Amino acid sequence: MPILPRIWPSIPSAVTCRWRTKRPFPRPIRIFHGAAADWTPIGPCQAYVDRLQAAGLHAVLFACPGAHHGFDNPGTAEQQLPTALSPRRCTSVEQDGQIVDGEISTPS
Repeated sequence: MPILPRIWPSIPSAVTCRWRTKRPFPRPIRIFHGAAADWTPIGPCQAYVDRLQAAGLHAVLFACPGAHHGFDNPGTAEQQLPTALSPRRCTSVEQDGQIVDGEISTPS
């Protein structure tokens, strides 16, 4: 298999990091995230990386100072949408083969 298809899943950017799974990710993870992102705040990603590192897995978060959501796509204009629907407060957890809401433990 060519190298890029194997490594792309381990290099996310502007993700929510609110997904919890029982299975560890099999590759090192590098997350690039805008430190000023309000659509997908960086806090949950730092907590995710901390959990992975505590479990002995190799994960690193690169915080890009002043960068907002979409910073990795220079072809789009920066937008501020503080009241728009977003996943910033959602937590999905894998439980018994289903994806459930992490706050109330019901299927998503």
